[in-house]
Amino acid sequence: LQPEIKKLQQKYKGPENRQILNEELMKLYREAGANPVGGCLPVLLQAPFLAILYGVIKGLANTALVNKVLVARPRYIPQSSRMYRDLVASHGQIKAFGMDLNLKVFSHHGSFWAELPFILFVLAAVGLQYFQMAQLNNRSRKAGQPIPSQQQTLQRVMPLAFLYFYIVIPAAVVLYMIISTAIRIITQDLMFRAGVTDPRKNGTHSSEKSLPAPESTGKNPPSTSNAKPVEKPKPVTNRSANKRKRKDR
Repeated sequence: LQPEIKKLQQKYKGPENRQILNEELMKLYREAGANPVGGCLPVLLQAPFLAILYGVIKGLANTALVNKVLVARPRYIPQSSRMYRDLVASHGQIKAFGMDLNLKVFSHHGSFWAELPFILFVLAAVGLQYFQMAQLNNRSRKAGQPIPSQQQTLQRVMPLAFLYFYIVIPAAVVLYMIISTAIRIITQDLMFRAGVTDPRKNGTHSSEKSLPAPESTGKNPPSTSNAKPVEKPKPVTNRSANKRKRKDR
């Protein structure tokens, strides 16, 4: 789409034509079947997996009242496993990094310092989401491709939506999102540096088809034995030279 986009940029120059340019770009994207906000697709595809992960974590940290005493009753794992015994011994707490990953930001932590790691987890996850979307937009600007207004709006709104999402889910899911987003950012940066997503290197291909090389039939070239031989000039002898002298006389 890069050649068509550049034509539209040349046709609708100036800030007064920005709205028309955005409309023409969206029309071009629809006709080509392209999605200008495709950068959000990897995150949206993870939604079902995140729901499953949330259910698994809640099941592992499940508790029940037994004789008016809150006792851990982990699910989805056999009772003979070591993980089951560890969860029962820790009263359903999933300990890592000195914090219970089953808790949320606004759960009861006892003190601000105990709650601080959960706040940092949420801020790190939101910051990485914003950085990833900004990375895609900056790449589009460097390639000379205008950013549609819808994509710019998503860049501002999506981190806020994820902020609410990270507040209401356990810290274990937030930790997963931090790691997965960081991996995507590194992968995108490596692809940009290698030029994998550069349209100037991968998006344009010559429309001319290369002609196939002539196949070798294994036959000898046609013989030229039937052609008339070239007559060679006759050598000059003494007799012919004497005859020429007599004629001259």
